[in-house]
Amino acid sequence: MQDYLQRYSFPKALIIFILAQLLGTGLALGLVKIAPGLASLPGVGLEILRGVPALLIIIFFWLEMVAKKVNYSQSLGQVFERITRFDVVALALFNLAIGILSILVILYGIQFFSPSSLKDALSAQPSSLIGLLVAGIMATIIAPISEEIVFRGWLFNALKRKLKLWPALVLSSISFSAIHPSLSSITTFLFGLCVAIAYYKTENLWVSIIIHALNNFLISAQSIIEHVLIQRGLVDGATDFNQTALMLGVPGLLLTISLGYYLVKQRQFFNLRVPLYP
Repeated sequence: MQDYLQRYSFPKALIIFILAQLLGTGLALGLVKIAPGLASLPGVGLEILRGVPALLIIIFFWLEMVAKKVNYSQSLGQVFERITRFDVVALALFNLAIGILSILVILYGIQFFSPSSLKDALSAQPSSLIGLLVAGIMATIIAPISEEIVFRGWLFNALKRKLKLWPALVLSSISFSAIHPSLSSITTFLFGLCVAIAYYKTENLWVSIIIHALNNFLISAQSIIEHVLIQRGLVDGATDFNQTALMLGVPGLLLTISLGYYLVKQRQFFNLRVPLYP
């Protein structure tokens, strides 16, 4: 599958991406119109709009590989030939911990230095359990596959053919961050960069898909568990911010330092001249 991705035409990939967004959005709006009750649940309608175009990309890519007899199953079986299972988990947890820390820093600034109007505008929108479950499925299965196809399989390989390695890694990661507007776009960029490096050093798209899926699963699971505990009255939804920062920030900082040391010093993850072998 790697040879197939490296030769993939970028103009063709761009056309597929645009068509998937247009057709997928139309199908999603039609689905919302047919099932207004489902779409009225908080969070569900937005996930349908996000998910259908992504699903179309996956379907088209899979059909094309089947038609051209590209052996993607072999690549899946070779996932841990150039990276260990511990490294995969370490990368996902490393990025998750950095994300927690960066979000807490940003929220701290909003909490203590921003006007109340900005706090209200940036406050989390309410969601339902079904909405969170749908979002979890999209984030854990659909998004990692479609986004890794687009940003690592298509875009990074296309940039690598035209540019030097680091510019290709950085530009593909900036593009990945651009479609994920959030409180911490820098964190999303760093995550995209780590995943791109893992893909480059293993030459296996399934590696970046698995890291991406694991990272999103952990985030989604936390949101679902928190929602259930709040609904059942087991957790106070208005927990003091300082207490939340202490509960999440200290473990997040320790995890970032320990995993960062392991990845940078022991595994030389960011040294692109050193391959990742078990």
